[in-house]
Amino acid sequence: MTAMSGNYRWPDAATAVGLAIVALAACRCGASPNVPTATPVPALLGGTPGPAVRAAGDTGGRPVILYSDLASAPRGAFVTFWGHELGDDPGAGRILLGELPITRVLGWSSSRIEVRLPEEARSGSVVVQTPRGPSAPFPLRIHDGSLWFVSTTGNDGASGSEAQPFATIRRGLAALRPGDVLYIRGGTYVPPPDPDFRAHIRLGEIPTGTAERPIAIAGYPGETVVIGDGSTQKIFAFDHDRPFEYITIAKLKLLPACLGMETLESRHVRIVANEITGSRSECADGTIAVGGGFDIRILGNDLHDNGGPKLKSCVYLSGFGDSHDIEVAYNRMSQHGGGRAIQMYGHLPEDSISNVQIHSNEISEIDRDAILVGNTDGGNMPIHDILIANNVVIRSGRCVGWAVRVDNPLAEGIRIVHNTLVGNGAGDSACDRSSGEPMAQIGIERARSVSIENNILVSAGRAGLVQLLDPRAAVHCSHNLYSGRGTPCPREDRPILGAPAFVDPGARNYGLAPGSPAIDGAAQSIVGVDAVGALRPAGSAPDVGALERAP
Repeated sequence: MTAMSGNYRWPDAATAVGLAIVALAACRCGASPNVPTATPVPALLGGTPGPAVRAAGDTGGRPVILYSDLASAPRGAFVTFWGHELGDDPGAGRILLGELPITRVLGWSSSRIEVRLPEEARSGSVVVQTPRGPSAPFPLRIHDGSLWFVSTTGNDGASGSEAQPFATIRRGLAALRPGDVLYIRGGTYVPPPDPDFRAHIRLGEIPTGTAERPIAIAGYPGETVVIGDGSTQKIFAFDHDRPFEYITIAKLKLLPACLGMETLESRHVRIVANEITGSRSECADGTIAVGGGFDIRILGNDLHDNGGPKLKSCVYLSGFGDSHDIEVAYNRMSQHGGGRAIQMYGHLPEDSISNVQIHSNEISEIDRDAILVGNTDGGNMPIHDILIANNVVIRSGRCVGWAVRVDNPLAEGIRIVHNTLVGNGAGDSACDRSSGEPMAQIGIERARSVSIENNILVSAGRAGLVQLLDPRAAVHCSHNLYSGRGTPCPREDRPILGAPAFVDPGARNYGLAPGSPAIDGAAQSIVGVDAVGALRPAGSAPDVGALERAP
């Protein structure tokens, strides 16, 4: 999204929508009887819980592919693509891999297409064609590998084929080799936990993938796969002493006591379109925890009704070494008690976190900060080159905290751009974890350099707009829209004051209505697309906030 550093790069999904920039680049089902029932939360911007696609976004009808579960797949594999304006009538559209039509379509909606790749498939670009035109090419690599299947009605003595599936996940994992995909059929699975790792699934028991032949564990298309019953601390555990590489975990519903999954010193990991809920135990880890490693993609997950009093986060980037090139995007995080939505925080002085992109997420009803760029237990941890863009954050910091908070004296190259932040930082005194003090939409406690540009900030109740608490920090603010109680950034170049005129905030639609002062009100953008992949600018200049309005 931004040409901040030569090391930055857009993920494949962003490349696929044809950006002319260089960047940092699941269905909701009934809860287990042992897990608190999920609180229904309407989507902030429409779409289904897999991708955080937004009905309020406006691509002008152009189809956009944002991401897929598998970036590389064997022939015959099932692949799911998520996006926007993909078409509601499958009969009126088609999907191609290169020039080869993909005819085995298992599901098609405006935000999601599920297909089975033909046996003659070759590496190339996927294009969705609708009456409104084609999508930009989306790369998909084809590699050699086998497909394995697990079903609650299977048999571990069977062949593991689709017709003769295994019965247990453990047996399916034992069959995996580099390049393979394990598909889990619908049903509930509660594997016996590993006593050393306190996890249902220990990934150190299977071979790691390779760059040419990654492996994947995925839910079967159109079926709900539930793993866990809320009684075991973790669902997936990566071995501390054996870094794992080139793996995708996708389309599963996980019911942990604490962690849905953790990656420790792992590389080239994709966590895509999973639902994680009911995690309430008092552990400090995140629902998804990243400890060291690089090239980690956390895309399109639905993390809801989690959290306990011990500061658990939805996504925890926890240092434990050097963590870099991490993308957290298109996720939906809601109703999170006790902790934060996304937290960057180390534990040792030598920890570092860099080149992180947090973009296009829907975050709502979080007890503490929605996004924290934090420090470390053991000293001051370097955090640099962090992009926070295109996020919609609503009513978070409801006990104590901000929508976006920076609290690290070594934090530099922090860019907070094109976010829509509404009603955060209330500090409700009735909350048992509240300080009783209102915060704001953005809080800069300690930092070296921060840029705050092209954001919509709307306060509510006692909360403010921007709090700059570190007079030494080099903070630049420009072209932000401010509405409500509180003061704008004191270092603002060109503030826009007034109500943003959302389409229908009562229905949680935070797109821009005609006549909004945010339309064409932004500075030239370092982020070339909005939260749904619509190109910026659609008009004479980019719009302020996360969503661009087509003229």
